[in-house]
Amino acid sequence: MKFERVIKVAKPGQAEPDEALISVETIDAQDGSGQVRHHCVCKLSVLDDFEVRLPGLDALDAMTLALMYISKRVRDSEEDGWTVFWREPGDHCWLPAHTSPASIT
Repeated sequence: MKFERVIKVAKPGQAEPDEALISVETIDAQDGSGQVRHHCVCKLSVLDDFEVRLPGLDALDAMTLALMYISKRVRDSEEDGWTVFWREPGDHCWLPAHTSPASIT
């Protein structure tokens, strides 16, 4: 399953924001032992030029970790002077504030 949201991103000092894409995709795959492993692949265009693969205990855990990671990444970018929003500046792309386990900080 894949979820996407078009957001606005501006570097520090940039007058008009560019469009960017948040993408989270769930992937379930069997490992060598035949056990199913659950992962989410996160991409944040403009902010990052790479994807992050987060494992979870089940599909919901992987999705939760992915949303917490993206939320932290958005807020960290805002603290660094970037403008990152979905509908209006300051909305943090409508992602909940993370209460992160140590594995994603």
